[in-house]
Amino acid sequence: RLQLHGFNTMSVDVKSYWRLLIDEVLNPFYLFEIFSCIVWTVDDYIYYAACIFVVSIISVGVALYEIRRQSETLKNMTAAHISSMVTVCRSGEVYENIYAIRLVPGDVIAIPPTGFMMPCDAVLVAGTCIVNESVLTGRLLNLLSYCESAPETKTPVPDLDESYCTDIHKRHTLFCGTQVLQTRYYGQDKVLAVVIRTGFTTAKGELVRSILYPKPIGFKFYVDSLKFVLLLFGVALCGITYCVYVYITKGVRKTDITRYDVMAPLVVKPVTRDTFLGVHGFDFAETGFEVSRIRINFSDLGIVRQFPFSSSLQRMSVVVRTLGSANMELLCKGSPEMIRTLCLSTSVPDNFAKVLRSYTMRGFRVLALAHRVLDRRLTWHQMHRMKREHMENNSSDNLLTAINVGRDCDMLPVGEKVILVTASSPKGTAPASITYSLAEMYETEIEESGVMSSSESDAIGLDSKHLTPRLHLALGGKTLDVIRKHFPQLLQRILVRATILARMTPDQKTKVVEEFQELGYAVGFCGDGANDCGALKAAHVGISLSDAEASVAAPFTARAGNISCVPTIIREGRCALVTSFGVFKYMALYSLIQFISVLILYSLRTTLGDYMFLYHDLFITTTVAVLMGHTEPYPHLVVHRPRGSLLTSSNMLSLVMQIALTAAIQLGALLLLMLQPWYTPVRPEGDEVIIPCWEVTVIFSISSFQYLILALAFSYGPPYRQPFYTNKLFLFAMMVLTAFSLVLTQRPTNDPRNSEPKNKYKKVELELSLEKDWPPLGQASTSEILSL
Repeated sequence: RLQLHGFNTMSVDVKSYWRLLIDEVLNPFYLFEIFSCIVWTVDDYIYYAACIFVVSIISVGVALYEIRRQSETLKNMTAAHISSMVTVCRSGEVYENIYAIRLVPGDVIAIPPTGFMMPCDAVLVAGTCIVNESVLTGRLLNLLSYCESAPETKTPVPDLDESYCTDIHKRHTLFCGTQVLQTRYYGQDKVLAVVIRTGFTTAKGELVRSILYPKPIGFKFYVDSLKFVLLLFGVALCGITYCVYVYITKGVRKTDITRYDVMAPLVVKPVTRDTFLGVHGFDFAETGFEVSRIRINFSDLGIVRQFPFSSSLQRMSVVVRTLGSANMELLCKGSPEMIRTLCLSTSVPDNFAKVLRSYTMRGFRVLALAHRVLDRRLTWHQMHRMKREHMENNSSDNLLTAINVGRDCDMLPVGEKVILVTASSPKGTAPASITYSLAEMYETEIEESGVMSSSESDAIGLDSKHLTPRLHLALGGKTLDVIRKHFPQLLQRILVRATILARMTPDQKTKVVEEFQELGYAVGFCGDGANDCGALKAAHVGISLSDAEASVAAPFTARAGNISCVPTIIREGRCALVTSFGVFKYMALYSLIQFISVLILYSLRTTLGDYMFLYHDLFITTTVAVLMGHTEPYPHLVVHRPRGSLLTSSNMLSLVMQIALTAAIQLGALLLLMLQPWYTPVRPEGDEVIIPCWEVTVIFSISSFQYLILALAFSYGPPYRQPFYTNKLFLFAMMVLTAFSLVLTQRPTNDPRNSEPKNKYKKVELELSLEKDWPPLGQASTSEILSL
């Protein structure tokens, strides 16, 4: 069996730092950074190449640390339960202790009395267990002050007339990762369970797989960024063509051109939100129910047989007998709709629907109770041989409580209609059907919608006159499965109007998230248990409401443990998106401005010096771009959302106009320089490139202020970010850089009129130009005179 099923492990590969480094460096971004370092090093621009190298090393180090930390956390989460010892019975009555990693399906394990974490999925066959399943369900019970998590009671599986099914026999199943708080048994008997699943096939294993292998998510911002970079690449090709033309026509052999580089990972990842799906827990509340006609002395009451709760049947029952009574009685509790279908119509109170609706609309979780007196001729042996359906003479979960919670959260504003959607699978000759009912009139169906069958292609029921913007749909997971299978043409229409989605399994939650994404929504999901990991990983924005397994799959973890953090996430996400667009456009325009500056100077056979490039690239652009992202989000949410695409007509028009304006200002400043009476144009000889000249000084000074002005222009404020002056670091940097640029403009380090040539022959020519009477015609010069 061990060779067939393998070891009971959920192996999570934790890569070494060296392997992670190789994978990370092969990322296209870092390949580009390596190429940039090589280019600038070959071009003797050592300072900038060193800066790129240092920033890239820091970025890679942080990324490696985060990836390794997440992998180790996930591995520790999966390895905690397999390192323990388990008592197992494999041959007769002989028990032995083995490591949990060697468990295989079919083993019979003994459950310790307290404090045992299940290392596998097992079916309870003897004894009773009280377990904490909050790891899987995420549900908390606030009424229990001594225990934060809601315990579940597991009972032995009865003699089955059908194949085992996890959904049907969940009451008897101990799931991997759950904590056994207490066991109950009779005498010296052990509490036993049969292993049915191990490793990745367990309930916890499926959740781990959903974390390790999520469905890929593509952000539109990244796609737009690549398209925009391709556009800039086309502009760069035009510039290169112009440079080649200048090279051929003017014979220039040296140039510092096309410094077209976006340094370091400066772009903040965008977080947008269109739809958030919440996971809610409902608190039980006492309703003040008073029993006036039934008086029972529980000390005289004996339990004869139990029928445990079944989620598919939505009820549980118990057969009891009072001491001295000739009859046994069947007591049943469950959902009100289910209990009503089991009762005689004459025994149901006339105000049943009214009372039920009043409680559910107030947010109460309602349970119905019923009893039946069994035939006095029914013996104890006959009663134990009877099937459950013969002793109990099925409706959807009551969504009215979920609707009430939605109204409390303002998801359903007062006055807007809510429709309950229920669907049933085909039964016999009856086709699949969908029923729409008004939540405010629980028993009244909408006349126009009625019931639809899968064979009626023209029966839509949800036409445009009913699906107004002020109408909401509420449905459960089972209904959604029926719609997917039998009414796929209605799935998208129902999802668009669905506001309340309740009673869903982990797979159903993940499917709903993916279906909303296919509709074009940016989906957020809030979850607090391991059963939410798949949906948290699949969503664009996952918010964990606990520090347990859900926090591993979600990029955000709420400290408060409730959904009050969602507005904060939305404000932060909108701020991040606007900041991303602003920084991206700033970096693009910075490259284009520098591109235009170099082209202008290159056409004049000169260029900026290395220190000038370093001042622009490192001190101005990098500092400003990093600090732009420190502006806080606006404290109030607005109705309209920010633009979600980078390649919109307004964005492209803004960039084109900015490029034209900056080019016009630089050309205008250069033209104004040429009109000055003291201006002397630069005249390099041969392949010489003269950097200290009037043209370079003017272009350098003008472009320095253009970079600073652009930073202010793209530092967007309300309604998504606070004003730029609230960002103290950014404001301080702008003031310092502006002051320093003014100093460089007023008092340049190398005045073109007083600059000293670097070449010796230039120095000699300068000396000769100052000595007008040399050589002395008609005079003899001795060595003593020359030395003087």
